[in-house]
Amino acid sequence: MLIVRLPALYGVGIRKNFLFDLHTITPAMLRPEKYAELAAKSDLVQAAYTLADNGFYKLNSTVDAAALKAFLRATIFNALAFTDSRSRYQFYNLGRLWSDMEAARAADVKAAAPLHAAGLRRRGLHRRHRQSGLAQRACQAAV
Repeated sequence: MLIVRLPALYGVGIRKNFLFDLHTITPAMLRPEKYAELAAKSDLVQAAYTLADNGFYKLNSTVDAAALKAFLRATIFNALAFTDSRSRYQFYNLGRLWSDMEAARAADVKAAAPLHAAGLRRRGLHRRHRQSGLAQRACQAAV
């Protein structure tokens, strides 16, 4: 029997996880408090998010995505704030699933080592991963 663990997937149509956040930077949704804080600093944020039925502000794609991304990249709060820099992941391209399952079964592969989010960010952006207060509190609560 072959058991396949697929922890952090990426590929066509997958719009979640640290790799997607690393690429996009822009959060899809904001809490009202965070929206108010960022909107007070930028008219771009005011225009980019609309209050949704669930009480959160949802990205509406009506502004220049590159300009919004640049603003958020310069702040301590962006989509990367949702990932604890001490996290470790195994990243996997879902498009390879079938061929890799066949190869793993044939080679009797057992496991692969996870990667650190902070190290991956340093390699990709050549910058340190700044830990948000939200992620720090979540980690402390989990311990």
